[in-house]
Amino acid sequence: MAARQLNEEWTAEIVGRMHRYRISRGELAGKCHFSLTYLSLVLNGNKEFKSDAAKNRTRKKIEDNLEAIENDILREIEKDKEEDWREYFNKTRNL
Repeated sequence: MAARQLNEEWTAEIVGRMHRYRISRGELAGKCHFSLTYLSLVLNGNKEFKSDAAKNRTRKKIEDNLEAIENDILREIEKDKEEDWREYFNKTRNL
């Protein structure tokens, strides 16, 4: 039986953030212009990079695009909160 290996810390962090924000692998892959298969290979630790530079470029692209999706989600949440507040204010004002 092959020895177990841990995934790199950064891939575990990415997967955790995806889970927290309910971002699918397909959504992140699309934003990065990666195939779903490629992104899964990277996040599962099964992609063998030719160089550290190549791995670092891929990591940066994933991190930057994940952050962009997270920011979009946070803006959407804030917008919804503001709309809910306005609706509540308008209802209570007319009482």
